[in-house]
Amino acid sequence: MRSALIAFLVVFICNAGLIPEDHPFFQEDAVHEVRIQFDQDDFWDILEANYASETYLEAEFWCDDFFLEAVGVRFKGGSSYTTNPTLKKSFKIDFDVFIEDQNIEGIYKINLNCNYNDPSFVREAAAYEICRASDIPCPRTSFAALYINDTYWGLYTLVEQFDKHFIEERFGESEDGNLWKGDNHGTLEFAGWNPEDYYGDYELKTNESENDWTELMELTDRLNNTPAAYLTDSLSEVMDVNTALVLLAVDNLTVNLDSYAGRGVNYYLYHMDRDDRFVFGEWDMNESWGCFNSWNYSISELQELPINWTNVSQWEERPLADVLWSVDTWYDVYRGHLLRMMAQEANPDILIPRMEEMRNLIRDWVYLEEYPRSLFSPDQFEEAMDSDIPIGPGRFAPALGIFIENRHEYLVSLLGTWDPVDDIILNELMAGNDSTIADENGEYDDWIEIVNTGTDPVDLSSFRLTDNMAFPGKYIFPDTVIQPGEYMLIWVDDESEQGSLHAEFKLNGDGEEVYLMQGSVVIDQITFPDLSDDDSWGRWPDLGEGWVIQAYPTPGASNTDTQPGEGGWEAGSTLSILCPNPVRYGSAEAILNGISGTAVLSLFDLSGRLVLTPFQGELNGQSTVALETEQLPAGVYVLRLVQGGLVTSQLVTIIK
Repeated sequence: MRSALIAFLVVFICNAGLIPEDHPFFQEDAVHEVRIQFDQDDFWDILEANYASETYLEAEFWCDDFFLEAVGVRFKGGSSYTTNPTLKKSFKIDFDVFIEDQNIEGIYKINLNCNYNDPSFVREAAAYEICRASDIPCPRTSFAALYINDTYWGLYTLVEQFDKHFIEERFGESEDGNLWKGDNHGTLEFAGWNPEDYYGDYELKTNESENDWTELMELTDRLNNTPAAYLTDSLSEVMDVNTALVLLAVDNLTVNLDSYAGRGVNYYLYHMDRDDRFVFGEWDMNESWGCFNSWNYSISELQELPINWTNVSQWEERPLADVLWSVDTWYDVYRGHLLRMMAQEANPDILIPRMEEMRNLIRDWVYLEEYPRSLFSPDQFEEAMDSDIPIGPGRFAPALGIFIENRHEYLVSLLGTWDPVDDIILNELMAGNDSTIADENGEYDDWIEIVNTGTDPVDLSSFRLTDNMAFPGKYIFPDTVIQPGEYMLIWVDDESEQGSLHAEFKLNGDGEEVYLMQGSVVIDQITFPDLSDDDSWGRWPDLGEGWVIQAYPTPGASNTDTQPGEGGWEAGSTLSILCPNPVRYGSAEAILNGISGTAVLSLFDLSGRLVLTPFQGELNGQSTVALETEQLPAGVYVLRLVQGGLVTSQLVTIIK
């Protein structure tokens, strides 16, 4: 029964944690064969006539093993349509426009983007990978070899649609808030309290019949009219500051100027029902790394774009950037996002090989393109990483590999470098601790668990925790060391006077974000859903990538799907500790379960100091060990069992 429960929770709850379910379109690197069949001989003329009205034309649709008898097809894009002289246009395909609720495993709409102005064919896919690694809402991508009426039309980037179904997968099925797209000039300037004054600059994408623009007007009012002394409190009430900072950082690092900072376009704002705040999402990144350039900058000027750049044209204002950057703590977090990306997914040593991996995947399909269904020749595709390629009169797509390296070198000269901290992660939390575990004062408070997954001790004195990036320093770790394999609890009880591992905030049981930071750099973050009392939200499997509601909370220990005493502790099968909790003064017994060989059981206090070694010797199967605790003060401790290369831990509370 419990195994079935875990399986159910893995499938259902991932929808609420910014982790969409796997989908065959986006599961792995692939070129999907997509076929569209129109009945009309003049289908192209009809598509052109429908462009302005965005009317769909019915067609049959195949993708790999999927077939839909009736889908809607139309052209999409701005300049990729109007200034594109070829037949290789971008398409939007709607699966349920003619057959209600028709979908392919939860996907209702896709985009086939023609890689306009990108001779490398990978700018958009690579930029979105950086976004996803930065935990900003953005679409998933893959590639598609498109055939129309059995004629090969070219290699496309297949892009997920940012719509109400996207929202439900990322934020929960109960979410039904308003989604806007910044387009045609969504600068987020305050235009007054008449909704019609916003219509030309934003598109309302959900709840169109209600047509309620109050939330957007409130956001722009606060963003533009709040006195500086009240910005932090006022803006944090209406927006997720962190996603806005990530949006600005990704666009700046990738020199994506067809964006909010540049034209005031190509981003989404979703107003969450959960906490009545806006979250920002990224869109349309095919002209990243210097391809969009309305300011006639040289390529070297683009590579050295200032980190606080916004549109320099007269009368252009970008309050989202200028106001957020005016708050020192937020500007530090913004710079931290740049540093983290530079050290990880956007580092040239990682990013360029990843791009080449994608180019190797699509190369044969690019070579099959023929004019007039081709924007670039095979030679231009091959030269795109090392040579500037013409994309119009006096315009070039910069040599992508060289641009990335030079951009990185410039940013390092401004910001320095950051050594990634990969070993310290968030692993489990509880936002409604009613009876699961008491702290050293006997109180049942919220808690967050971190783990050192590495092989070396780590000094945590530069680390921080927060549930609101508007206040990144809510909890600053004390001068504490976390040992290899150690699971450490921080009590988020808003009672910092109770000790150095008690944070001055509480978790919201309705769901929110949690950020683990080193200085101004976010090293781990998670979003958790609405949690009932004594539900924990933890990685599954332990230390893994996915998050689920844990059937059995395991504060201070490895996450497990098995309750102690229900068959999960078979002798010799795994490394484990079973100890009563809490432990009263005196002697208690712990049951150790080992595989074979020398084992050491250690007891640490929460500062990482070794206080007791109850067992050291051969362990093969089960063994009972006495814990002599009468000399120890009341408090929370970590039992750690090490055998060979295996480590397991359990949190125990000693009470009087």
